[in-house]
Amino acid sequence: MGALSDWISAVCSAVAAIVALLTLVTVYLAAQQILSRLQVYRLGISWKSLGPWKENVVKHSLFRMQTKIYTPKLSLAFLVTKQWDTEFQLPIGFADPTPKKSTTDPESGELGKTLAEASWVNFLEGIGIEPTKSSDLYEMQYQTDLVNGIVPMRWKGSDLVGICSILGFQAPADITPEKSSMPLPTQWNGPLGWIQFRGSADGCIAEFRRRALFENQLPETIHDYYRTLDVSYRKIRVVSRLWNSIGGFVMPQEGVPCPAASPERRKTFLGHFDGTQVQSPRPPGSPAKYDIKYEVLYLGGTDDWVQKVQSQANAILSPEKLPTEDLCKKLIENPDATDEQITAMMFGAHSDRPENLQRDALEKGRYLLADDDERGRGLPTRIKSDFDRIREVLGGNPKYNNLDGRSVGVINPCPGLLTIVVHGELAESRGVLFKRDARHEFCTWYIDKEEVNEQTHPYNLGRYYMNETLLKLVKHAALSLLPDGFYFSPSHGFLADVRQMWCHIEEYCNEQLDVMFPVKELDDWYKNELPEETGSTKEMGSTTKSQLYHAVKLCNESQRMKTTARSMSSVEDMKLISKASNSLRRMVSGDKFEYEADLTWAMLASPNLFKHLSKLFSDGKIKSVVEGTISSKDGKLDCAPAGEVSAIFAVPLVLGEQIFDGEKVLAAFLDVLLTWYWVEKRWTSDVAMYDTAIPQSVTMC
Repeated sequence: MGALSDWISAVCSAVAAIVALLTLVTVYLAAQQILSRLQVYRLGISWKSLGPWKENVVKHSLFRMQTKIYTPKLSLAFLVTKQWDTEFQLPIGFADPTPKKSTTDPESGELGKTLAEASWVNFLEGIGIEPTKSSDLYEMQYQTDLVNGIVPMRWKGSDLVGICSILGFQAPADITPEKSSMPLPTQWNGPLGWIQFRGSADGCIAEFRRRALFENQLPETIHDYYRTLDVSYRKIRVVSRLWNSIGGFVMPQEGVPCPAASPERRKTFLGHFDGTQVQSPRPPGSPAKYDIKYEVLYLGGTDDWVQKVQSQANAILSPEKLPTEDLCKKLIENPDATDEQITAMMFGAHSDRPENLQRDALEKGRYLLADDDERGRGLPTRIKSDFDRIREVLGGNPKYNNLDGRSVGVINPCPGLLTIVVHGELAESRGVLFKRDARHEFCTWYIDKEEVNEQTHPYNLGRYYMNETLLKLVKHAALSLLPDGFYFSPSHGFLADVRQMWCHIEEYCNEQLDVMFPVKELDDWYKNELPEETGSTKEMGSTTKSQLYHAVKLCNESQRMKTTARSMSSVEDMKLISKASNSLRRMVSGDKFEYEADLTWAMLASPNLFKHLSKLFSDGKIKSVVEGTISSKDGKLDCAPAGEVSAIFAVPLVLGEQIFDGEKVLAAFLDVLLTWYWVEKRWTSDVAMYDTAIPQSVTMC
């Protein structure tokens, strides 16, 4: 009995020892796992991961017994209400507060700078959101855990789409209209870098990766000059860029927009997002209140609207059916008439022709989504999803943006367009859906040039025909489109509108081989006639002639890059163009507002005037132009360069009798050129088509 009890006791002791050993091993492994997770957690909340956001993100309890993490939450609509003015730049990283021997990130290109491991930190640096200076633009929200060892930032999907669209991000080119939801994984690319989206157990994960830091492509001598010049580049108007990304021009309201008198005053006229009157900070020596208001010009009518108004064709189209006798005479007088002209004489308006002779003008519209084989059969008959309709609103496939030789766009009012679900939703999700009295809504009908009624649509910019009411709005809109220190980021449809307004300038730049202004004549004009300028011609710490000279050099270098180089301009190059444009517009406008630059408008509204001046400049007669004048009276401009024969040009909407000196003429000419070079360096964004297709919540690591 005693031996049995001893044996049982020994077995129990052995079992107890084994259990104790297993418990010890389990505890050890658990402790190792906890320590490993703790190490990952510490790395996730370290300065290396969070950069300057560490103090805002990591919060300890009173006795440091518990650590909570918070990340910023951004709302695009809230940023708009705060009148967010910012600047975009390539993130370069942050200085290490406790530098060691090998903490510098070699990819950053900046000695002592390190990019954060949390990609949202770098992304926020790129869009100008800082933890301290921008504290009124975001709120902190609690995060439960790390994702892939990184403190995550949560985005509302549509907000991320809106911000990426104004940054010029582009979706993969192989997206088809049948895809009504966002495919994962996918990657967007833009001037700041790439954003990669993928699915996971935590939902949609996004990661941002910055591009390499590019050297400035424009000469450093020009950069150095504008660094010392007392003029700044324009701040980014977020409201304007948001509308540009979905097809709208934003215009400061008559009488209250961004003044050109000084950077300090301009900063207070950034405008209110909903077209309402608000009180703004008061500039020194100015009235106590300003009524700040923005309006939008929207030319985004779709083919659906055009189909509805086809029944009104005879009220818009001008060709009339000719009697047989008159037709025969007409054909004898015009033996070289085209088939289309003969058809118009025989049958009149497009809607009155036999069905087999009716050409579908919509095929040349910006909004047709059909493939090439579908275009031969007319509009697609399948039911369109929201994804399809958003693509239409944004301009569809860019290869349909260019009108052919005989097709033009006739622009007509389309009240209520922005109350349509797709159009209004794009604006509403960005917080920029203005009130009704601040919206000017139009649609474009694509027809043959011979069919335009010149009595109802007497004016044109490029191939867009319009009445005087719309022309006034277009003038305001065109002069409000200004280089702002970052790449232009329009939708495809908006770019088509801009290209029509600048079409003769685009053609001129495409025809030039190397430089706009002969270098020898330019240097002779500048060096031989520099000295003394007085009073009003002195401006911003440098002579007007010096500013014009360097602006001309900038145009020459931009043209050289366009024709002889394959390079991507840097953000600093974009800021340089904005500074130069700002200084030129201030010369032209004087004490008026930027959008009141009648001389700049004349360069856009009169291709003949622009071509006349460009011929003088290319012939080296810059001195003759600068020493001459342009006078306006009754809608006509009398261009009289010194020592040259004067020429008269009709320019609509040039107000009153004015006399412009030659320096302002050159400044206006250079201003429209620089604006076009800025447009040419565009990143045409199409990611707004995912406004409804992107997941509701996106986690950025």
